[in-house]
Amino acid sequence: MAGIEPDAQRLGIRGVAPIIRDRSLLGFVEITLNFDSAFLQQLKNERSIDVNLWVSYAAAGPAGLWLGGGGPPPPTSDLFWYAGTLPQTWRIAPSAYERALVGGQSDLFCVNAEGVPYAVQLSPLHGYRSAEVGVLEIVRCRTASLDMLRRKNTVTIVLALIVSLPAIGLTLFIARRVVLRPLSQVVAVAQQQLSGNLV
Repeated sequence: MAGIEPDAQRLGIRGVAPIIRDRSLLGFVEITLNFDSAFLQQLKNERSIDVNLWVSYAAAGPAGLWLGGGGPPPPTSDLFWYAGTLPQTWRIAPSAYERALVGGQSDLFCVNAEGVPYAVQLSPLHGYRSAEVGVLEIVRCRTASLDMLRRKNTVTIVLALIVSLPAIGLTLFIARRVVLRPLSQVVAVAQQQLSGNLV
C-alpha cells in the first residue's frame, strides 16, 4: 500500500509492504518520505519540471496540518497551497481542480504566462486510505520541452548515420564480391561467345 498521508507537521508519501519468507509473514517495512519543498526542488532539478501541491482543507483538518502563508491564491475554496517550486496562478478553471480532487481525474492544459507556453497537468493526490488529499500541479515549459526533443532527435539521427554508414559500406562490399564480380565474369564470357570466341 502506498499513498499521501498528512499529519500535524507535514505531508508525506508513505508506503507499507509485507516481508515474507518461506510463505510466512515476518512483518512489514514502512517507508515515509516528506513531500515538502526540498523534495519538490529535487524533482525540479532532476526532471526539469515545476510542481505545486494543493491540499484540501477536508484532508488537512483531521490531521491538524495547517501551513499558512506564502504561495499563490488557491484555485478553489477547498484547497490551500502547501508547497511548490513555481508559486504562481494559471488561467485554469476551478472546476478542473475540483474534477481532480473530487472525481480523481487528471487533466492536461496548455497555458501562456507572460508569453511563455506551459503545459500544466492536474492530477489527484491519492491518500494512504484511498481518499483524495489534494491536487498535484505539474508544470513544464513547452518551449524547453520542444528544444529537448529536437536535441534528442538530432542525436538520434547522428547516431543512426554513424551506425548505418558502416553497415551500408559492408553491404556494398559483400554485394560487389558475391553478386557483381561473378555477374561481371558471366557478362565477359557471354560477350566473348557473342564475338565468336567459343573457348
